[in-house]
Amino acid sequence: MKIALSVFLIVLLDSGLTQTPEKDLVNHFPTWPEYTFKVYSGQLQLTNPNFTIHYIFVESQKEPQKDPVVLWLNGGPGCSSVLGFSQEIGPFYLPDGGAKTFSQKLNEYSWNKDANLLFFESPPGVGFSNNLDPNNLTFTDDEVADLNHEALALWFNRFESYKNREFWITGESYAGMYIPYLAKKIINSKETTPFINLTGIMIGNGLLQWDEKQYTFRLLDYLHNYMIINNELHNQIKEACNIGSIKCTWVLDEAAKLYRKMTIYDMYGYCYYDENFFGKMQEKLKFPGFFLRVNFFPIITKFSCRIQQNS
Repeated sequence: MKIALSVFLIVLLDSGLTQTPEKDLVNHFPTWPEYTFKVYSGQLQLTNPNFTIHYIFVESQKEPQKDPVVLWLNGGPGCSSVLGFSQEIGPFYLPDGGAKTFSQKLNEYSWNKDANLLFFESPPGVGFSNNLDPNNLTFTDDEVADLNHEALALWFNRFESYKNREFWITGESYAGMYIPYLAKKIINSKETTPFINLTGIMIGNGLLQWDEKQYTFRLLDYLHNYMIINNELHNQIKEACNIGSIKCTWVLDEAAKLYRKMTIYDMYGYCYYDENFFGKMQEKLKFPGFFLRVNFFPIITKFSCRIQQNS
């Protein structure tokens, strides 16, 4: 698995900071099946010399010169959109979640059946997007919108044939914040980027307003429905945490022990769990209920999800 991930990094980023689409073209990838559409991957150098945005672009299988451009953003905040590309809406997927093999298959439900797909790893420092400034690892939602808008302008200037094409912004989870902020930025920047023809937005399972208490309760309800936590613990948590009791931290930790080795986005799927990694992270943060708020795919967490944004 580590070898495969290293190859993934090298092949996708070998083009570096090129300015032409041809040099970003990925002609072959070891774990992908045969495909007939074009795939590009490269870096977009932002104005800040320490920042780049890594993108993956997949041409439509239908009519790439006519079909819309659809930008996909995973949430987090801090989750890599490579997840969306490789396991959700992209042209390839891991049939067993990568439990036994890294070889991918064609996704018959890929959105590039009808659209040109663009994936951004955002903000800088997430996934393969570079952030070389250790003192600048936090971003507001407005700042992320500014950076994504700048990256979009750079991308359209690199892929000029897609300028003025019907353009959609899509995503899930914390992209419920990324998407409206970016849409507003595009609308307010028509004079400088008139070629970004924003047609609409689509938000799936999106976070539109942050309320930590409500988020925790909804997650607990979800776990209770899956019978990961029993009725007694579920009721204890609701009672203790609703009134702000000191017992709240303890019961949250008890819940975390029951489910932190699972993948909450795929409760019946295989979970890559590293006891040492998560044990050290929990100890470092000194917060027993940490996993109630940060339980992404552990393999994605290790390689491409970083908690480094303030909303």
